[in-house]
Amino acid sequence: MDFETFKALINDYLELGKSVDKLLAEYGYPPEIRLNAEDFIKALKIVAAAAECNINALIELSGLNTIDFARKFVKPYSTMLKWTAKGQCPSSDAIYIGFIMITELENAEEN
Repeated sequence: MDFETFKALINDYLELGKSVDKLLAEYGYPPEIRLNAEDFIKALKIVAAAAECNINALIELSGLNTIDFARKFVKPYSTMLKWTAKGQCPSSDAIYIGFIMITELENAEEN
């Protein structure tokens, strides 16, 4: 998925009332998607978490603990603790992290 498609999905998610189900109904399962059905649903959940700047959901979807997540995305652990306490992170960080997570999902499918 390219970055423009990712940003479009975020915008559509927000316009559709922040509903993964509505986003899935809108897009269906596009043939150009390089993900299996389970990972495609996970990708849509990542889109939702990024759109809402929900750092806790992004951490959960990554399968990492907070320390490893902070290391992976080169963020100070103290910053990550502040974000997780609020449940929010800056939108630029959420979008960056979400896009990287989806890219990794796609790369894992290819291997």
